[in-house]
Amino acid sequence: MFSWNKKPSDEPTPSDGVGKENKNSMESSSTEKKETFSGFDPTGLERAAKAARELGDLKYADEAIKISKEQEVTKQREAQVKIEENKTRQKAFEAERVRMQEEERRRTIEAEKQAAQQNAYYQDQLARRRAPT
Repeated sequence: MFSWNKKPSDEPTPSDGVGKENKNSMESSSTEKKETFSGFDPTGLERAAKAARELGDLKYADEAIKISKEQEVTKQREAQVKIEENKTRQKAFEAERVRMQEEERRRTIEAEKQAAQQNAYYQDQLARRRAPT
């Protein structure tokens, strides 16, 4: 694909059906990646172009390019895993924050209840002192 010195007999022909299937699978996987990732990172494309220039004259250039693509997919999956880990961590922090807010709310309600009871007791004591015996 990226090689200039390749013999025509080495390439699969469209009649083999291999080229068409690979092309369709590449197109579907590239549309999946567009949907999966929100931003475009050109570093992978730059690495692939550099590797293609370097590997153009090698005997096993196709295998090397395939390995390079697999490495890029692996890096993208690792990035996606990190994104998911960050989302999970953020959800855990949010849950902890909500738990702490509810705990504080419960303590506030308890303190208000206790203050109201003390106030009622004090008012009762005042009323008893004022009342004639």
